[in-house]
Amino acid sequence: MLAHDRFSVNILYDYLHSSAFQGTQLGQTVMGPSANLHNLKSPMISDYITKLFIPERTVFVAVGGIKHDLMVNLGQQYFTKTECPKCVSLGPLRYTGSQIVYRDDSMDVAHIAIAVEGPSFCDKDKIVMELAASVLGGWDKSQPSGTNHGVNLAHVASAGRFCESYKTFSYYYEDVGLWGVEYISSRDEVDNMLLSIQNEWMRLCYLITDDELIRAKNEMKTKIVMNLQSAVSTSHEIGFDILRNGHHSELHEIISTIDKITSNDLKNVCGAYIYDRCPVVVGIGSTENLLTYPRIRSYMYWLRV
Repeated sequence: MLAHDRFSVNILYDYLHSSAFQGTQLGQTVMGPSANLHNLKSPMISDYITKLFIPERTVFVAVGGIKHDLMVNLGQQYFTKTECPKCVSLGPLRYTGSQIVYRDDSMDVAHIAIAVEGPSFCDKDKIVMELAASVLGGWDKSQPSGTNHGVNLAHVASAGRFCESYKTFSYYYEDVGLWGVEYISSRDEVDNMLLSIQNEWMRLCYLITDDELIRAKNEMKTKIVMNLQSAVSTSHEIGFDILRNGHHSELHEIISTIDKITSNDLKNVCGAYIYDRCPVVVGIGSTENLLTYPRIRSYMYWLRV
């Protein structure tokens, strides 16, 4: 990977958050300015641990052949004497549809991300939007299927040579989220790929059928099961689930919920989060042909007859 490409990948999502959540805590880069690194002192690290590593943010999880009584005894031994300070709040997380473009014509390709405001991690619509992401799928030039790909967006992208690769992404926070698509495209096809993505988003709101959801549901369930194959990944999944939702959902419950989602459910939820909404767009590299924000916004709806 070229240095330019590494640079783009590293800062693309920083730009995305700073644009989508401008004026809020989520808009700040995780790494921060270089001055912070030079001024970092041990009391600052200790204060950070004291504020954030607290019982309310801690989950004690065990997976495998261990007795419940042993877990209870260990928890009582090491966690009951810990003080419980108040959790740190990030404040209101306001979403703003906007655009950031960093043009660099010395790069051969453009890295583009387009997203809309998504559900929070405890919202019931989260699993529906994850299924919508599975419908869009992902693709890159190394895949052998090409123009015979079963995913409509991948078929369009490969047949028209609109991009080198694309993938969906999602970020879920306490009361807001980001849901979108990232792609790498040549300077001549940046606009065509963006319009193809927006066209597919409109299909999710209007034209998706139950038959099209079969593949997406099977792929989504397969990924969930694969993520639970090891004790480490299962522990992480349980921990995140409890921290975010206050409870752990069993695998059969998740599978049952996915199976019950209909095309009408998907259309309604995508209509609420995608249709006629202001997107956030970030472009880095050869972005000369990237559409202006007003034109991008105008493709976020179809005229209703």
